[in-house]
Amino acid sequence: MAISRFFRLSGCTPAGLVRALLLLGGCLSLVSCGDKAGDESAAEAKKSLTLDERRSQAEQDAADEADEADEAGRHRRPRGGPPGREIARFRRGKYVDIQALGPGKGAAAGRVLVSGDTALDSRMSELIAKAGPQLSKQEGLALIAEASEIPSDKLPTLVDRLLSHADPEVRGRALAALEGVDHPGVLPVVGRALGDGDVDVRLMGVELLRYASGDEAEGLLTRGLSDADANVRQLSLHVGTDYPPAGRDRVVKSAAESAHADVVAAALIAMEADPNKTNVPYFIRAMNHSNADVSEQARDALALTFHEIFESPAQAEAWWAANQHRYSPNLVLDVLADEVPKTGAK
Repeated sequence: MAISRFFRLSGCTPAGLVRALLLLGGCLSLVSCGDKAGDESAAEAKKSLTLDERRSQAEQDAADEADEADEAGRHRRPRGGPPGREIARFRRGKYVDIQALGPGKGAAAGRVLVSGDTALDSRMSELIAKAGPQLSKQEGLALIAEASEIPSDKLPTLVDRLLSHADPEVRGRALAALEGVDHPGVLPVVGRALGDGDVDVRLMGVELLRYASGDEAEGLLTRGLSDADANVRQLSLHVGTDYPPAGRDRVVKSAAESAHADVVAAALIAMEADPNKTNVPYFIRAMNHSNADVSEQARDALALTFHEIFESPAQAEAWWAANQHRYSPNLVLDVLADEVPKTGAK
């Protein structure tokens, strides 16, 4: 049930909402008790089964659980978090767990490329000369494994050459060789990877942006937000939310203006997690979104934030114009502010 409808049913007051929630909690308790009694009856029934019957029942239960998990996986839809696709096949065990790293921590993880080392540059130059689309898959993977052991700042050049290879696994593993690296040469490679025809390669490119920040990195994430694949879009936003505050804010606001409803919905969730007065206009505009779920999500968020029910974006905009001075930058109500008559809300 939408929050806005919930408020109406409970009298549009906090007390009414609390009463409704208490009633809902009581119902859930009764359901829980019924479930517990059912479980106890099932346990008693199992005791009367023979050993073979128990074994057969256990096998059937396991099969049913597997079917349920498989069905859930098929219907899983990414929203606001990391994508469901598995791209770990491109990674080697020596690389850090990118999910555990925060913004700008690539160098701290030990993935630093050395500049000006004659011996390292000479070895890498030899591999760069061999790299290209003419290599077989096995030759390409072997070259990547060797190059990954050489911390030369020429590594991005080698990876860029291998992005022309026909096999997506070669392209993906080449990108994985840059995992954890905070180096300016990585960003042009990511830009090329985002145009790859293979979704997993594009996802690997977005993953590399975890170790970057700045205008160019944010621009690449914005490209990712417009990708044809929902997983790439969602991962781009997820990576951006781990950026320093200013960068995070820019990426999230770009997402809120996306043409894709799933990206807008995820951006609104990110905005709710980081309340800010500058976010309010995005919620007001989203009330008029062509996707009904997004529109309802925006209306509910405004209702929860301001305890007001808005029937239209114009109504919400008028109320905000008259009342925004009463709120701090992080949307905390200033009780000492001059009370302004509420207008445009019910």
